[in-house]
Amino acid sequence: MQLQGSGNNQLENVANIFIFEDKLRTFICKLQLWLRKIEENNYSAFATLKALVEVKKYDATKANIQENNKTHLQMLNAEFYRYWPEYTQEAKVDQKLIRNPFNRDAGEVTEGIQEGHIEFQNDRNYKDTFKLNSLESFWCKKAISYTKLREIAFYDFLNNIFM
Repeated sequence: MQLQGSGNNQLENVANIFIFEDKLRTFICKLQLWLRKIEENNYSAFATLKALVEVKKYDATKANIQENNKTHLQMLNAEFYRYWPEYTQEAKVDQKLIRNPFNRDAGEVTEGIQEGHIEFQNDRNYKDTFKLNSLESFWCKKAISYTKLREIAFYDFLNNIFM
């Protein structure tokens, strides 16, 4: 539901590909956590299943229910990896640069933009502007002087939308 945006106040006016990637990665991590918990017979994440398991009269079907839930979570996890393999991995350097250009070391970025990146990082006006604006607004309107960095940002935004 967090990915749908409609009626989601948290995503209103700030939805971008990075927010959706974060939500996807979060859900995949939760799936893996839930799988580990079920394998350890810990049902704290599943109130109804926990209540059912705690009732003694269902001992005969308890193992079957547990196995069905485990199988379902494994299949759901596999489907997420199949549909979105790129979001199950760590973000690329360019994505990290776009998300927060002030949190990247110049040695991490492409050689052709290293000096511009250092200038950019040490410009307090850009740093303040970055904190006050949305990611999209910052790259579209504020980072005008640093064309190579903007090109990387736009390329990455478009690449994520149309790929």
